[in-house]
Amino acid sequence: SALLGAMIVYWVLMTNFLYNVVGFAYENVHLAGNETSSTEVLCPNSTIPPTWNLSGIFHESTPANDIFHDPTPDSDQFHQIWERVKTVPFFLIILVFPLLNFKSPTFFTKFNALGTVSVVYLLVFVSVKAGQWGINMDFSHTGKGMYVA
Repeated sequence: SALLGAMIVYWVLMTNFLYNVVGFAYENVHLAGNETSSTEVLCPNSTIPPTWNLSGIFHESTPANDIFHDPTPDSDQFHQIWERVKTVPFFLIILVFPLLNFKSPTFFTKFNALGTVSVVYLLVFVSVKAGQWGINMDFSHTGKGMYVA
């Protein structure tokens, strides 16, 4: 039963990853004029409450850049076809099923180096962003929102 639970969790993680990657690519290709800088994400100056976009990052919700109310029929069709729970798992089946037909799993061992490269990339990325954004903790003012006990 533990193996079945792990398989379900892995399937959900792969589905979410595929959904977010394709949603991010769609946003960057079709909604190219609606970028949000990292400063706006961390410190929005507007009084309009932020909403989530497909990549899971906050963006300011205005009629000009709200992807969920995009009047173009292309966007509506994309959101009908690309739904996290209803359609993405079936697209993932189409992608993963051919991998089950390999006779030997030794083919996949050649990708071990990519795991190391991705971990190094993540460490460098997080270090660079932490250096740019700074540390958002306050150890002295108990009434502040960034206070850490």
